Amino acid sequence: AGVLTQLDAATVTYQFYDIDGTLVAGANGTVSPVGSGGDYTEEVDKVIVNLLTDKQEYMLRFIGEQDGADFEFNIPVRVKRRGRI
Repeated sequence: AGVLTQLDAATVTYQFYDIDGTLVAGANGTVSPVGSGGDYTEEVDKVIVNLLTDKQEYMLRFIGEQDGADFEFNIPVRVKRRGRI
């Protein structure tokens, strides 16, 4: 079995895909590491949010790499507008 390494300095990007698996053009960005705990954060810009349809389901895909270790994971999301954009 391999040794799991905490990835706290990975290059991580995100992309939104519609329910059919089609990339939403322009709905992507970079996620930044926070400290050395393996946590990452990013606030999705309004420009990207405005590319998404209210009450629509999307797949949010994260892709990363650190020291030759590649990873990818997907999170299903549903857009819910609150207040003014």
